[in-house]
Amino acid sequence: MLRAINESILEPSDQSRFLDRLAGVLERVTRSGDLTGLVIVKLQGFNRIASRLGYKASDAVLMKFGMSLTSMSKSNSSAFRIGEHKYVMILEGLKNEGHAVLAANKIERMAKEPIPSPDGHVTLDVAIGIALFPEQAETAEALMQRAELALAAAVEGKASHEIYSPGITKEIASLWGMEAEIISALEHDEFEVYYQPQISLDENRPIGAEALLRWNSPRRGFVPPDIFIPIAEEAGSIRSITWFVLNTALRQSGFWTKRWPNLRVSVNLSAIDIRDLEFVDVITEAVGMWGGDYTRLTLEVTESAIVADPETCFARLSELRERGVLISIDDFGTGYSSLSHFKNIPADELKIDKSFVAAMVHDKADEKIVRSIIDLAHDFDIKVIAEGVENTGTATMLRHMGCDFGQGFYYEKPVPHEQMSQWLENFETS
Repeated sequence: MLRAINESILEPSDQSRFLDRLAGVLERVTRSGDLTGLVIVKLQGFNRIASRLGYKASDAVLMKFGMSLTSMSKSNSSAFRIGEHKYVMILEGLKNEGHAVLAANKIERMAKEPIPSPDGHVTLDVAIGIALFPEQAETAEALMQRAELALAAAVEGKASHEIYSPGITKEIASLWGMEAEIISALEHDEFEVYYQPQISLDENRPIGAEALLRWNSPRRGFVPPDIFIPIAEEAGSIRSITWFVLNTALRQSGFWTKRWPNLRVSVNLSAIDIRDLEFVDVITEAVGMWGGDYTRLTLEVTESAIVADPETCFARLSELRERGVLISIDDFGTGYSSLSHFKNIPADELKIDKSFVAAMVHDKADEKIVRSIIDLAHDFDIKVIAEGVENTGTATMLRHMGCDFGQGFYYEKPVPHEQMSQWLENFETS
């Protein structure tokens, strides 16, 4: 008999109760010899939906999705909610692996069906991990672990679903435990801030540098930011990381401004940072601690973060902008609602994503996109910085287009503070 999902919502700490139920199912099917599948479903990017809809409406969407999972389950299936945005289904009596994939495909189609919400309709993105008993695991805990590994592989590979195979274990399992290691890295000074210069294309002089976090783990070696930053966001430690980068960047850039007083430093923000109720106070405290000059600081926020909650984002960024902080919209051109919000966007600068800049010398379409963004920004008195400048031809083309600033390996790769200071010295005397 099906256990209704809305009666079986488990907190993450209660997953042991679900494993007990799963063990009971596996004990029964062991006697019958039936193939059983475990399907874990994770809602991707739901925090953006939640921040837009609010708690009550977003919770209603979660309940609706859960009810839809229950309705598609048959008498030989069970569905449970095992986390805030995660669900699991036990599929009994499978004929083969293909039957589990058919169930995953059905879940994907169901997630794309519009769910009513206060501001229209919501569609969901899912990632699904699948593991099979007894082919891939002999216990409930092992089956759950392998389904989680398959889910992690789906998320990492940006696939809608993934079936467990031994080949993915080494790669994905290496990420397990990283949440605790990130906290330890903050406590033991394993993180370092690197800087990449930003150049005035018209005057050929440095106007600032972007602060970029680097982690050289004693255990893992160099860990790319696109690996550990999403994990930090999921684990709730991104605020501590932002605080570290912000204070380090303001402190270290203070040494440069004694000689180059107009040099500014750019710090990246996540959508979670902006939603923090204490966000403005955190920035204010940091600036006050390291000299009180708001004009030395640029905050970079991605276009997608703004689109996720424009009202909150606009209000908080506008408050800081009034104090003198410069606001830069990062990765511009990659979002979906740029023009609808553009006329009200509280920005001093747009950063054109490097995916457009890198190929524009040889790709006419990218060239037109870059030129259009520059012209649009200038019509609104907003400066433009191009990322991904890697050669003379690109820098020259951008300058002829009227682009204000450039950043990329053509000028310098990201380097530690001491090397950035030396680069500034060399640039001035060259």
